[in-house]
Amino acid sequence: MKLSRLRTRSDFLYAKAHGKKLRGRHLMLQVARPASGGSRLGITVSRKVGNAVVRNRVRRRLKEIVRLASEPWLPEWDLVVIAFPEAATTTYRSLREELTCLIQRAHGWACSRASSSS
Repeated sequence: MKLSRLRTRSDFLYAKAHGKKLRGRHLMLQVARPASGGSRLGITVSRKVGNAVVRNRVRRRLKEIVRLASEPWLPEWDLVVIAFPEAATTTYRSLREELTCLIQRAHGWACSRASSSS
């Protein structure tokens, strides 16, 4: 499933203000129901993670994890993945396992929101 990207600062701020935050050891996932339809993904890697080479490596790893994911992501939800400085020193496998776990937790939360609002 192809996800479009969150691009503007206002989209990221909307997800932060109206979404659920799920924290892991190396990553944080923010999940929010978008104002417009469709799923979108945003990845944030701040300067605290490292220099440009390190930040880009972390970003490329996260994009590849999302691209190769076999399980479906949350349809009709915006996802923002925020990398912590520890993400720079961890392995690809560890990042993949953590992001998958966060997505599963978010899926459970989103399903409970959908059933309670119906």
